[in-house]
Amino acid sequence: MIKLVNNDTHSVIYAKHGISWTCLFFGCLVPFIRADYKWMLVMFIANSFTHGFAIIIFAMIYNRIYVDSLLNQGYEIVTDEY
Repeated sequence: MIKLVNNDTHSVIYAKHGISWTCLFFGCLVPFIRADYKWMLVMFIANSFTHGFAIIIFAMIYNRIYVDSLLNQGYEIVTDEY
């Protein structure tokens, strides 16, 4: 788990790293729950065109995409806990 803190809003988010098993099993519902609507739409369209094969690729990279988007929003990594 990675702990990210936004110093402006004092909000804390815990994000996982590595393979997103929830993304593999639940597909584009994961970005929807995380309020990451841009990637939800990208995943939905990619899965539609590849008949579900793209979800395997997104399962391998989505957690990194999510952490990168949080870092771009002003969050900072506080700890990297395993």
